[in-house]
Amino acid sequence: MPMEVLIALAASAAGFTAGLLYARSKSRPQPEPIITAPSADEVETAPEVAGVTFAVRAYDLKGQIYYTGQAWAWDGTHFVTNAHVLDHIAVPEHVEVCIGGVWVAAADVVWSARVDVAVITLADSQSVTAPDMAGLPGGRELVFMYQHDEDRMVRGRVEKDTEIGLEKLKGLFVTLTLPCRMGDSGSPVVNKDGLLVGMLTAVSETGKEYASHSYMLSAMVLRQMVPYLLGDNKRDVRRPKG
Repeated sequence: MPMEVLIALAASAAGFTAGLLYARSKSRPQPEPIITAPSADEVETAPEVAGVTFAVRAYDLKGQIYYTGQAWAWDGTHFVTNAHVLDHIAVPEHVEVCIGGVWVAAADVVWSARVDVAVITLADSQSVTAPDMAGLPGGRELVFMYQHDEDRMVRGRVEKDTEIGLEKLKGLFVTLTLPCRMGDSGSPVVNKDGLLVGMLTAVSETGKEYASHSYMLSAMVLRQMVPYLLGDNKRDVRRPKG
């Protein structure tokens, strides 16, 4: 089933009638301010999330930046993002990850044809923090995400597990109240303990710069998909054609 259909099903199951947009962007307009102030407990429990989020950009054949997104480290060599951020590139070198202010070109890129997950492989291991993973988050659990452009952390809560799954896996999509925008695709979402609970994948379409709701692939799916993509599997695995 195409990923766009799964996203639509997830939105329907979550009770939202608004359309969905992949959280990717070619430009970064000035965002609207987040009006809702965090509560005292949210401030006190905020983890360090800036160090686990890495900017990603993909180029077209003319050398122009085609997509921008975010990624997180599986280990020092492999970085995980959404497949829709880079599934149109011609060669791996057209994908770059920003590490310590330096853009590093990919040596290999692989993604799933059915689940919105991609793995970027770098030639040399980097000194980065790979977040530990949590299980499926509970309802109303506090979650956090870092936005590079504004150098700030945003907060939200888990609304529900949508019950939409792939091959009987529940928790493919989880609904969040994180205020996200186009360009946040691939961002790691962590809980108050700094454990990865998922990866931002789509935002609800509201007509505003910031969407009031967003959707993530849960860590339980990522925990299975990344090793699958890095293995010798051929089914539903894609690479650049160039």
